[in-house]
Amino acid sequence: MPGVRSASLLACLLACCALPPRVDDRSTPKRAYETFRGAIARAEYAREWDCLSDEMRRALGLRHRGNWEDARAVVLDQSHILINGICRSHVDGEPKTLPDGRVLLCLDFPFGYEGKVVMRRAVVLRVFAEGDTEPRIYQILPGLEVEWGERGLTIPVPEKFLDPEMLEWLRKQGPFRRVEAAAEWFLDSFQAGDETLRTVRKDLDSKDKEP
Repeated sequence: MPGVRSASLLACLLACCALPPRVDDRSTPKRAYETFRGAIARAEYAREWDCLSDEMRRALGLRHRGNWEDARAVVLDQSHILINGICRSHVDGEPKTLPDGRVLLCLDFPFGYEGKVVMRRAVVLRVFAEGDTEPRIYQILPGLEVEWGERGLTIPVPEKFLDPEMLEWLRKQGPFRRVEAAAEWFLDSFQAGDETLRTVRKDLDSKDKEP
């Protein structure tokens, strides 16, 4: 059970209850983790989902954001020991670049408890329509390809990365207010005591099998 595996994380519950800062910046591995931590502390499921890499989503068996929202509401709720630990953690030391290009961050929890998270860099596409404060389209791309043609620079996006509703919106939409392509960092793996992607996936699968 999660409570047994992560008993030492109970110390996290005794830490200061103040929320960590709300960050909205994934331009570096550290800031990306702090963005996730702030979203977790406020149960902002959509922002949390946006912080997870495609690889991590697949490892947890999550096909869409609704799966993550269910997981947070039923298994990884705000009282879960791992969630409490993340809210009260901070990055310790300098990031370490791994051979595959990902970045390892060491984490400190209250009372000296330690963990780690691996961050992955990916290119994202953001599309804003007139009046939008949040992107209408936010899509992780496998890489950034830029083409030069008569109409200038273009970034081709295969249809498989856009769902039917997005495609319909794109066809009807007039000129966009802003289109952005940027490199951002995402959570790709983690360990907090005995808690890992594998143990969390096991808990999620077990919950799905319950009558």
